[in-house]
Amino acid sequence: MIPASLRYLKLPLSFDAARLQAELDALLAPQWIDHFNTRDYDGGWRCLALRSPDGQPRHIGALSEANFLDTPALAQCPYFRAVLDAFECDKAAVRLMALEAGAVIKPHRDAATAFEDGLARLHVPLQTDPAVTFRIDGEEVHFSRGDTWYLNAGRTHAVHNASARSRIHLVLDCRVNPWLRRLFAQAGMGDAAGAGQRAPDPLAHQRQALLRAPEIAPAGAAPADGWYPVAVSDDPPGLWWRHLGQQPFSEPFFADTLRRQPPAERLRRFADWPALADLPEALAPTAFIFHVSRCGSTLLTQMLATLPSCVALSEPPVLDDFLRLRRAGRDAAGAIDDAGDTVRLRVLVRALGQRRDARQRHLVIKLDSWHLRDLPLFRAAFPHTPMLFLYREPLQVLASHRRQRGPQMLPGVIDDGWLGVTFRRPGADQPEDAASLAPADLDRYCLHVLRALMETALAAGDGGQPLTLLNYQQLPQLPDAPLLAWLGIRCGRTERLAMRQRAGFHAKHGAPFTGDSATAERRGAAPEPALLERVAQLYAMLERSRLRNEIVQYQDNCDRL
Repeated sequence: MIPASLRYLKLPLSFDAARLQAELDALLAPQWIDHFNTRDYDGGWRCLALRSPDGQPRHIGALSEANFLDTPALAQCPYFRAVLDAFECDKAAVRLMALEAGAVIKPHRDAATAFEDGLARLHVPLQTDPAVTFRIDGEEVHFSRGDTWYLNAGRTHAVHNASARSRIHLVLDCRVNPWLRRLFAQAGMGDAAGAGQRAPDPLAHQRQALLRAPEIAPAGAAPADGWYPVAVSDDPPGLWWRHLGQQPFSEPFFADTLRRQPPAERLRRFADWPALADLPEALAPTAFIFHVSRCGSTLLTQMLATLPSCVALSEPPVLDDFLRLRRAGRDAAGAIDDAGDTVRLRVLVRALGQRRDARQRHLVIKLDSWHLRDLPLFRAAFPHTPMLFLYREPLQVLASHRRQRGPQMLPGVIDDGWLGVTFRRPGADQPEDAASLAPADLDRYCLHVLRALMETALAAGDGGQPLTLLNYQQLPQLPDAPLLAWLGIRCGRTERLAMRQRAGFHAKHGAPFTGDSATAERRGAAPEPALLERVAQLYAMLERSRLRNEIVQYQDNCDRL
């Protein structure tokens, strides 16, 4: 997501320009590489990697999912090493970037490189001239030598070297942490950003890789034919798209399929919301899957993906972007545009539901677990689409998160107010109660998340619009269960066999799937007994509701078949 924010900022960190110049002069010319994105510049633009994926000296890309290591060139430059160490944060790509005299970098945007996205692109000019100017959203600025400048590369920017010699900058991609936040605050970011500035998205780093691709110019209409929306922008309003062609969504998650695309095949483009009126017709959603996490929802989508008739998408990041931006807008303005957001949600699902094979007739979208909070919006946008809720015995979910905590079970992803919890400050004199947690109370926090999700699912039934309930233990029997027929998904013998075979293995790591053990693995102290009992009661209520309603529900809807 690219929020409205600062265009640039001078940070209170400067370096010895003469020492930088001396080490720069010692670097050998053969180490420099022409920038690969030739469509974005005229003249000469060369790079030299100081940190790169796996430390490869000729890799000048900035893919955020890579393992970045120092290159041999950095070992030749002890003062450069000291400069990098002055930035007390994790650093991804670090490059020297030389723009030759008279050269121009054309207007473009580098998605997911804003401070709010969790990755700040910083410039330290080593060799420059007042005639070297950035144009950022139409404003011209010169970055002074030896100083540290933040460039929000997510805004439209261009560079013109109108001087008589090369302009050389040290460019660092820094991952935002508390130290960097303090540095930006010292530079006055808080005042300049305004009181309504949103907090950074805690999942933004997971989306950065999706937007690391060359951008092509917009054609004035919504992308189609293998283009998929991957991120929402609010400045300017619209969507970022990635081209996938005919590659199927066969990986456990939507983002995994895009990450496996060879870098040479990656392209992205931008389209504003009005352009989406030109989207072609697509598959109508067959079902949305809500869940409590670690309950087989990914396995369910993998089973459905084996069917030639079914497009099964697992947690498309663009939907989380949209819902998070919608909620942030309410926090800033005090109201949500329900009618407009209902239309935009339909447009997003339409963009995701492309039919790329004549056999495809069904679209199933699995959402992130915390999207259950937005169930009313999905009901309003798709009143006739079945909404499934997949759940699992609570201690089994807790045991899974103890082995590896998912983001939804760490504070920051789900609004504490919706969960009804508060966190005690270390050393503060605060009374302890059932909803007051210490920062390390991750097991109790996990149970509060499960409580909120299960209460919301049960409340949907009390409101007269029950979710279709599905227990984790039912997944191996799904190919022969009446649920698929109720959804209108018809399977032949071969297709049922393929689903059963897929159900025999875990969705994410491929190990044999044997279901839950008789007792969940217990590690560490037991959670609060009263809270654990409440969650167990909610699980029992879901089970009673499922067993009571599923046969009646299928019979009442048999007219659809």
